[in-house]
Amino acid sequence: MAKNHFDLTERLLKMHAPKERKPGRVSASQVHAMLEGWEDRPIGLKEALRMWNGTWKHKMVQELLPEYQHEVKLEYPCKDWVLVGVADCLTEDHILEIKTSEEVHQSAKPWHVTQARLYASMFEVPYVYIMQPVSQGNSFYLKRLRRVGRNDDWFEETLEKINQIIKNDPTR
Repeated sequence: MAKNHFDLTERLLKMHAPKERKPGRVSASQVHAMLEGWEDRPIGLKEALRMWNGTWKHKMVQELLPEYQHEVKLEYPCKDWVLVGVADCLTEDHILEIKTSEEVHQSAKPWHVTQARLYASMFEVPYVYIMQPVSQGNSFYLKRLRRVGRNDDWFEETLEKINQIIKNDPTR
């Protein structure tokens, strides 16, 4: 690379590398992958740039919604482990879960729905709205991809499934 350039590739990749799992802690955003048996994969430059863009879109949306609490972390104790979630935008009666993409989606992804269902019970709110920030023409808005209702029976069943996975793999 030319001397008048600063190569930021390694810094960007390091910033968005998968975090090392802490035994006994499960991130709500990883539960769907865990239940499906998906493994972590290395993050390439395109994915890291996409993730970085998503982080900035989150911050922009949150700045435009001062009536919400932002990035509210909750640790939910479960037997010998803890379920960890961070709500993007929280009020007393709902959460806005922001999902970013270069494409405008028609509906939420299955892993988004799993995360939203977990959050509804964890944060004890009736609904979580999965929202996508969209910039189109002269407009910037949040598109509702799905409304997910609280279901404590599903939540308890899912916690039990996670518990079984952890029992079978204590390194989780």
